[in-house]
Amino acid sequence: MKPSSRRERKKQETRQRLLECAWNLFQERGYDDTTVEDITEAADVAKGTFFNYFCTKETLLDEIALWRIDLLGSHVLGADDAPQSTVDRIKCLVRAMAAEFSSSHAIRAALAVEATGIVLASLNMPLSQLRHWANTSGWE
Repeated sequence: MKPSSRRERKKQETRQRLLECAWNLFQERGYDDTTVEDITEAADVAKGTFFNYFCTKETLLDEIALWRIDLLGSHVLGADDAPQSTVDRIKCLVRAMAAEFSSSHAIRAALAVEATGIVLASLNMPLSQLRHWANTSGWE
């Protein structure tokens, strides 16, 4: 859903810019070697602005994992040749996540832990909700 006001759109753009800049820096330098200052400089925002969106760098990492999983899910499960069964859809997503998160050695460990936690937590959903989640391209 698109933010309704100009202010909301600007907030969403700033948040997305922080995510994208952090993702790029984590890939280039690694998670541990990237500071909040590096991220805010790349995103061209004040350090205080960062903390309006994310409590910590770790919180940002959680959000990056969710963002990348959502992108992968949309791409993988939105494809014309997407698997039909729930189990095959989950396997396809896990393979795509492994490829995505292993492409950069610098960020692999940090994001793999976050993404694995998210996927494992999702498996605690009722089976009907998990099937619905796996069978929709919107990743509700």
